[in-house]
Amino acid sequence: MSAAPAVATPAAPQMVDRARAQTFGQAFAVLLARHGYYGEATQTYRLAPFYERLRQQNGRGIRIAALRSYVQGEALPSAAKARLIADTLGAPRALLLYVAGYLTPNDLAHYPGPQLTLATVEADIAELAELPLSPETRTRIVHDLRVSARILGLLTSSADDDTEAETTGPTTLYIAEPDERETLIERLVELWSAPK
Repeated sequence: MSAAPAVATPAAPQMVDRARAQTFGQAFAVLLARHGYYGEATQTYRLAPFYERLRQQNGRGIRIAALRSYVQGEALPSAAKARLIADTLGAPRALLLYVAGYLTPNDLAHYPGPQLTLATVEADIAELAELPLSPETRTRIVHDLRVSARILGLLTSSADDDTEAETTGPTTLYIAEPDERETLIERLVELWSAPK
């Protein structure tokens, strides 16, 4: 008997490292409660109203079953869905990207300033070829600029479809606020010091 052919399954919440999913779930739960999406009397998260708000934000929302799996730390949203959740909650996008593990502590040093855009990063990289730098210095600067470009790409709005977003890249310009890096660090400290 031959083995049955593999069957494609419908898109499901991104299954990744359990620790990242649990960290995201803890942060998401705190933010939901802070924004009135937790019923003290029933001790449950009010995901149906949050789904409606998400749907108003992008026209599609995120399935309630997926939202539940995020809160429970069983699954991790894609970067695009983490941005949508952040925008709907009025939280900095980097906050949820960071707790989901799309941004790391090493990225904070390269967090883009207000004048940095994807176009200026590419221009800076091209300009490096003309400067009299040692190969090691040039390589280090290019690496740092590429990290900043990756962060900008994560922060930028992408096409609604997650697969398309990953292949085509950002479609909207993202300009960081002047003190966004400091605000992100403050919000992370505030988030983790919140009662669970």
